Amino acid sequence: MTTAGTHIGSKMQHVADISAAPATYTASVGSVLFGLTTSEWQAIGVLGGLILGALTYLTSVYFKKKHLELARNHQENK
Repeated sequence: MTTAGTHIGSKMQHVADISAAPATYTASVGSVLFGLTTSEWQAIGVLGGLILGALTYLTSVYFKKKHLELARNHQENK
């Protein structure tokens, strides 16, 4: 084999080495996630929904408060 062929082969091996680690971690995460039971997925869904609902509520309260402050400032400046 020529020197150029060896160089290309080493580059391909380097690319394979770089892509092997993410593939391994992705497969590991997938096996953990898909190893959960239905009840565990339901618990994750319920807890996730409750957390998302609470964050949505708190965000709404914050922006309603800001809107009220702006409306009061606008009313005072008239």
